[in-house]
Amino acid sequence: MRRATLMHSAFGQNPTFGLGMNRAAYGWRDLAERRRAHFVELFVSGRWRHYYTDRAFFVALREAAEAADRWAMLAPSPDDHPKDDDPDSRRGPDELSQMTAA
Repeated sequence: MRRATLMHSAFGQNPTFGLGMNRAAYGWRDLAERRRAHFVELFVSGRWRHYYTDRAFFVALREAAEAADRWAMLAPSPDDHPKDDDPDSRRGPDELSQMTAA
């Protein structure tokens, strides 16, 4: 009980407590995105054949893509969120598809 009180106190009293965690999460997200880009570049260039078997490469590529997607959900960048002044950001997917179909 005492430990929970101390943790609650630390979170409540220090508004910058989570900033270090955010910075670390963004760093991991960036690393995961660079890793995915590296695998895509290996695929496009064909260099992956020098280092991997077919199966091993595609497993590693899938894992890199899944990790990048997971980090994008855990630490979304401000660019991932729609702008408040963008009227289309407040529309639902059905409204947008109707507008583009017309």
